[in-house]
Amino acid sequence: MLLGIASAFVTTFIYLVSVYKLERYIQKTHKSTWKSLGEPHFFNNSFRNNFRFHKFLKRKEYQNLSDDQLTIRYTRVRNVFIVVGIY
Repeated sequence: MLLGIASAFVTTFIYLVSVYKLERYIQKTHKSTWKSLGEPHFFNNSFRNNFRFHKFLKRKEYQNLSDDQLTIRYTRVRNVFIVVGIY
């Protein structure tokens, strides 16, 4: 039981760090897109910005940027999210 809780904590932490890094990557490499999303920031984010950011990911709008590194980073976030959902 304790191992399961620890595993869930670790995977959730990895997910949160991955989302943070994804946001920072978009901020650094796609400034105009980041601004159009409301300048989302992991530690200070409104519901509206959070909704825009997740809609951007869910609709795969990131693919319009033709950035392989961004696609890899998003895939990583999505995969960790799936693992977190299993716990």
